[in-house]
Amino acid sequence: MAHAPAPAPALGGVPAADFIDAQRRAELGKIPLFHGDHRDSFTAEQWIERIDYARHAIAPAWNGATTVAAVYGSLRDEALHWFEALKDEIDFRNFELLKTNFINAFSKTRTTRTVVSRIESLQQKSDENVVTFFSRVAKANRDCNALNPVIEAEVALPDPPFEAAFTDVEEFAELDEEVRLGQARRLVAHGMRARPDLFARMVFIAGLRDKIREQVLMNPRPGGLRAAYEQALDIEKAFDSPKASVKAVKAEPEKEVDAIRGRRRPPNGKKTHKRNITCYHCQKKGHYASECNSKARGDPAVPRKQNKVAAVDSHNIYGETNFLERELKKEKEVSSIGTLNY
Repeated sequence: MAHAPAPAPALGGVPAADFIDAQRRAELGKIPLFHGDHRDSFTAEQWIERIDYARHAIAPAWNGATTVAAVYGSLRDEALHWFEALKDEIDFRNFELLKTNFINAFSKTRTTRTVVSRIESLQQKSDENVVTFFSRVAKANRDCNALNPVIEAEVALPDPPFEAAFTDVEEFAELDEEVRLGQARRLVAHGMRARPDLFARMVFIAGLRDKIREQVLMNPRPGGLRAAYEQALDIEKAFDSPKASVKAVKAEPEKEVDAIRGRRRPPNGKKTHKRNITCYHCQKKGHYASECNSKARGDPAVPRKQNKVAAVDSHNIYGETNFLERELKKEKEVSSIGTLNY
C-alpha cells in the first residue's frame, strides 16, 4: 500500500514552502533598480554583490533561474536594453555568466588597466593600518577574480576525468554521466578559485611594513589571505605599546600648565621649587608673575635695578649665574688688575 508523501514541515504555523516564498519576496524587495547611467548611486560591482547576498540568504531555494529573473525585474532603461539585446545570444540562465557580462558592460572601475594599477600600488603606507591595507588587497583580489571568473561549465577536466579507483565502484558507475562530470568540474573549479586567494596572501605579506612582515614570515599561519591578515593584525597590536601611550597622556597636562603660566621646564627635566622662583613683576620670590597679587591689583612693575636684592639672584631656574652679578664681578676684577699693573 502506497503511502502519501508527508507534508512539508510548518514554521510557526506557516508551511515551509510558503515561508520560503515569503522570504524570497522579501529579499527581492531589497534589490534596488539599476539603470546603467548617472542615476545609479552605486557601481555595477556593488549592485551584483547585493544580488549575491540576497540569493545566498535563502540558498538553495533561490537557484540560478530565480536569480536571473530577479535581475531582469530590476533592470531599467539602458541596462534593460542591454539585457534584451543579448538574451537570445547568451544563456543567461547561468548567473555566473550573467555576472561576467554585466560587469564588463557597466563597470567603470573594474578594468584590466585599473586592476593592474591597483595591484602595483599594494604597499602598506607608513601611516596605514593593517585593516585598511587588507581591504585594498582583498578588493584587488575580487577584481581579478571578477575579470577572469571560473565558470564550472567551461572547466577543462583531465582525460580520463576519473581514476579506476572510482570507475570500478559499482555505485559510482551507476551514476549518470552528466552528474559525475558536473561533480568533477565543481571540484576542479573549487581548486581554481582557491589559487588566487593564496596569491593574494603572498601579495599582502610582501606589501606589509618591514617590521610586521618579518614577524609574519618568522612563523606564518597556515591558510589564505584571511589567515595572513589576522596574524598581521595581532602583530600590529603587539607593537602598540600601552606604556608609551600612558606616559604621553600623563606628560600632556604638565605641558599645558607650563604653557598657561608662560614658563619652560629646565632641559634636564627637573622641577623647580617655587621658593626659588623670582616674580618678574614685583621681584619677590615664591610665585610667578601670573600669580602675582601686586600685578592683579594694578601696581606698576618693580624694575630690577631698583631692587638689587631681588634682581641679583644667585641662580635662575636653568642653573646659570645671574647676569648682573657676573658683570659686577668682571668690573671689580678689571679695576684691581689695572691698579696692580700701574
